[in-house]
Amino acid sequence: MALKRSLTYFDMVAIVVGSIVGADIYIASSLTANMLGPAALLVWVVAGLCATVIALVFAYCSYYVPRVGGPFAFVSAAFDDFFGFLTGWSIWIAEVLSLPVFAIAFAQYLQFFVPLDTIGQILVKVAFILVLTTINIRGVKAAGRVNDVLTVIKLLPLVLLILAGIIFIIMNPSQFVGHYVPFAPLGFSQFGSALVLIFWAYVGFEIGTFPSAEVINPRKTVPRAIITGMMIVMVFYLSTNFIVYSILPWKTLAGSSTPLILAIQTTVIGGVGVVIMGIGALLSVSGSNESGTLGTARLSYAMAIDGLFPRFFAKTSKKYKTPYGALIIQGIIAFTLANLSTLSNLISFAVFNLAFAFLLTCLALIVLSRRITSEANTSCPTSASPSASSSCTPPPSPTCSSAWPSSSQASPSTSTFPPRPTSTTSKTSSSPKKPSSSATCDTKNTSSPTSSTSSTAPTTDSAETKNPTKHKPYIARPDFVSLHNGYNPTPRPLTGTHPRPHRSRSTAPTPHRRA
Repeated sequence: MALKRSLTYFDMVAIVVGSIVGADIYIASSLTANMLGPAALLVWVVAGLCATVIALVFAYCSYYVPRVGGPFAFVSAAFDDFFGFLTGWSIWIAEVLSLPVFAIAFAQYLQFFVPLDTIGQILVKVAFILVLTTINIRGVKAAGRVNDVLTVIKLLPLVLLILAGIIFIIMNPSQFVGHYVPFAPLGFSQFGSALVLIFWAYVGFEIGTFPSAEVINPRKTVPRAIITGMMIVMVFYLSTNFIVYSILPWKTLAGSSTPLILAIQTTVIGGVGVVIMGIGALLSVSGSNESGTLGTARLSYAMAIDGLFPRFFAKTSKKYKTPYGALIIQGIIAFTLANLSTLSNLISFAVFNLAFAFLLTCLALIVLSRRITSEANTSCPTSASPSASSSCTPPPSPTCSSAWPSSSQASPSTSTFPPRPTSTTSKTSSSPKKPSSSATCDTKNTSSPTSSTSSTAPTTDSAETKNPTKHKPYIARPDFVSLHNGYNPTPRPLTGTHPRPHRSRSTAPTPHRRA
């Protein structure tokens, strides 16, 4: 059963932003401050640029291959099913391992408000995973709306911190300057380690390519959503870290496990800001898990319909048209790992698998772009020899299709076909020939009916010449196109716009004559 297209451009932007902005922004500032001091702002810029380049690779790939599955579909289209299998499994493992991370982080942040014992933490994790899985099973439109709300709400505490920080800088300019002098007190020896750590904070944009089969006009919507989402994330990340380093000394940040809460507590907002920031952290973790749950289930669904996963992952709900099989399995896995593993182990193994999948996706873009370029350069030359002209079959264009009359041009007086000869002595002279592709594409010979009949371009009996309305798929290999995503590479019959040529007088039925 095909998935339902319900996700809009705003939904996709919210999925990209919600997948990236999570618990990382609430803890990464203190980790980088311990490595580089205020110079960690350069790491956030460089990591953002690197992530943006890879996000552009995903955006271009999603334009060439607007299919459910994301990197799995890209690599399968560029190479073969084996490399697609490796990519799909690598990124699936990475995304599934990230789901229990959010459940663990949610339970930890909740203890800021309510103390929890071991049993309480387990119950919180169960409720957290169960609620988000149920929302995704109920429908992709409902899941998209929930993700939109969580994304907007999770960004509000960051906006509040930025505004409070601007007020603090205006009221205390001397402290602002003192916090940035010296700019690199610890040097740049740990720049590489900090870059890898901050790059993990930008990871999540790949999830925006997973539900392409449920996106309205995915070839335009998905690339625009990825680019827009990355720009929004970079603005918030750089602004937030600039404000945090402006409010607090880098040594204070290095010794804190909740740098954003400590920073907003220092401003004029005080205790109210602490509560708002704590709630924002909970909603941020929930939004990231919601986006990850939605995207990972579509990756499992895409691999299942291609035979790389058990068929149960491809089961969809008849009522809601969502892959409930994949959602149930990944929910069970997330709950199990959330209670048996730790954050450091989960994140380390997830980063390794993501790096491998990103590398294959970048290589897939090179292959796809070259293939598209070679197909675009393959066209029927105007001054070529008859053999060369018959070997190439360019796709039909509006100029080529103008040689065939429309339904409103059925009468002989308005038809673009040459007039029928009055003599009926020869069948070949009275039967109008179907114009060949080279004769039809010649713009000089389409000005009048007589000039089109005088064209000496040879006709061929190939399948492409007999059927000029046959379109090629947008990629050289049509075998990667799955009918589950709503795209049918076989063109529909063009009825009404391209009627058949007039039948010959020799083959027309003769009227009844009197004896």
